[in-house]
Amino acid sequence: MKKKLHFAFLLTMLLSMWALSGMAAAPDDGVWVERLDGTKQGFVFADFPKVTYTADQLVMTTKTVTATFPFAELRRVYFADDVVTAIREVVVADGSSPVIRATAEGAQLAGFAPKTAVEVYSASGLLLSRDQTAADGTLTVSLTARPQGIYIIKTNQTTLKILKK
Repeated sequence: MKKKLHFAFLLTMLLSMWALSGMAAAPDDGVWVERLDGTKQGFVFADFPKVTYTADQLVMTTKTVTATFPFAELRRVYFADDVVTAIREVVVADGSSPVIRATAEGAQLAGFAPKTAVEVYSASGLLLSRDQTAADGTLTVSLTARPQGIYIIKTNQTTLKILKK
């Protein structure tokens, strides 16, 4: 009986590891979970990972899998890269799909109507700059001259919070 239970446990563990192995393929853009024992598990942004919590564990849910991690076994949860580039596309009522993508320098806006107002605010709510998208609906917002901190880029359709490191 013990051998059957041991075999069933090993089989379950192997199947779980096999099912999760697709996520651990070193995503260039994703979320990593690192355990105290040094093992890591990655979740790519393309699978839209969603992080939730229960009383004693972190729960990571994607389009293909749900994984749980007891808090007592976690070292850290972090992004694979400093720049998040997989922001889900927003479609507005008029059918357009404006997108704001964070970059290392600030943000890229695309898909907006020409001359859409774009405002940049500090975390304290101070208006830092006001601009408009070009005729093709694009704009590059540069934060290179700004100090480290949180910035908010706002249009009439969407808002993005950026952390400049």
